[in-house]
Amino acid sequence: PGVDLAATDGSSEKRAAAFAKGLSRLREGGIVLMAADARGFATTAPVPFFGRAVAPARGPFALARMTGVPVVPVVTRYTPDGKITLILGNPSAVDGTEADVETALAATAMAWLESYVRRHPGELWLGTLRWLREAPRLQDAATISRAHRDPRVPPTRSTS
Repeated sequence: PGVDLAATDGSSEKRAAAFAKGLSRLREGGIVLMAADARGFATTAPVPFFGRAVAPARGPFALARMTGVPVVPVVTRYTPDGKITLILGNPSAVDGTEADVETALAATAMAWLESYVRRHPGELWLGTLRWLREAPRLQDAATISRAHRDPRVPPTRSTS
């Protein structure tokens, strides 16, 4: 009850409808879970991740910018008893309304994910970071602004 699934593979109309549904859900006080590592979607500017320049899907960060809700990074892992659990990062939000806010939020989320993976490398599912091999190394990528190298710039405010 109260859970809607919106497939975003397929036509741009389906993706736009799913985004609109997510926007509506957030404006009504609900929660939206959205993958930032999806391929084939509009992306933020590249942000650092394991020494590479990755461009996360823009959707979750655009929704946060448009509604003012925080972004909460999430990873899943198996527990020893074979169940799946969710690990939540700290909520983060950045003041502003421009697209660079989306990239700053993406940088913060990817910094948290990298930190988590470095602390718990044995929890990764096989192939989880396979898409990372396609991302250019930072020294080969276009210059990344200070705000994108350091997720603390611009300052983030916690909403917890």
